[in-house]
Amino acid sequence: LTIEDIGVIAGTLANGGLQPETGHRCFNNPDTVKNTLSHMISCGMNTYSGEWAFNMSLPAKSGYAGVTIMVVPNVCGVAVYHPDLDKHRNSVKGK
Repeated sequence: LTIEDIGVIAGTLANGGLQPETGHRCFNNPDTVKNTLSHMISCGMNTYSGEWAFNMSLPAKSGYAGVTIMVVPNVCGVAVYHPDLDKHRNSVKGK
């Protein structure tokens, strides 16, 4: 995947499961997005998740490859990439 592809994934979650470029509904169960965003805010930023939730109050998920996505529900999805990781194993510039 490219960072642009990952941005579309974040945008799809922000758009309630509708792919923003095509309008295609990606999830049949309406609770899927809600449950995914809940999981992201509770543990998506690894050991930094609690502090992230307190400071940012937005669902996010980091990956060990250096990709971080953040979702502003009903507004937008953001994807960033930087391969250097911090002590929490999150992207240094993605948080």
